[in-house]
Amino acid sequence: VLGVVPGQYTLRVLKTPPTNIQRSSSTTVAISTGNNSMSFGSGGAAISAPVSAEPILWAMLPVSVADADVTGLSVSLRTGARVNGRVEYSGSGQPPTPDKLQSFNVTLQPVPGSSSALFSGASNSHLDDSGQFTTTQYAPGAYLMTAGGVPGWTLKSIMVGGKDAADVPVEIGAADLNDVVVTM
Repeated sequence: VLGVVPGQYTLRVLKTPPTNIQRSSSTTVAISTGNNSMSFGSGGAAISAPVSAEPILWAMLPVSVADADVTGLSVSLRTGARVNGRVEYSGSGQPPTPDKLQSFNVTLQPVPGSSSALFSGASNSHLDDSGQFTTTQYAPGAYLMTAGGVPGWTLKSIMVGGKDAADVPVEIGAADLNDVVVTM
């Protein structure tokens, strides 16, 4: 990265796996300090694709830039965390049929201004016939979570650790977020 003004920065790296739409993986490198950030990438734009078995790799590293080039950085990439849970249906109607459940999706969007904002990418989930879901992987940070897409059903709540995450950000760490309950 050329032309960086001396100062304290956070280097962020995100490597996403290839998809059936975008045949090669993509890597994004971003540096930021305060409210200023620069992003450098290779690969395509964020797209919606099936949940990949290949990991998303990420890293965050503090970097001090002075009057000379910074060389010899060693960056260790880590795998992203998934959100896993189940869908429940409340109300008097019949639960949706498996063909209608194909449109169900849990989506996480980075909270603007958070450390996760520079890690935005494709967001997808997979729901199996028993109502269990798993998402793509995410780098750590704060995310807004939504769910829906099932015709005739509306979101009632998204319970994470006993709290309704439908209206407040969820903090994704280095480990998977399990036991999420989406109620429609």
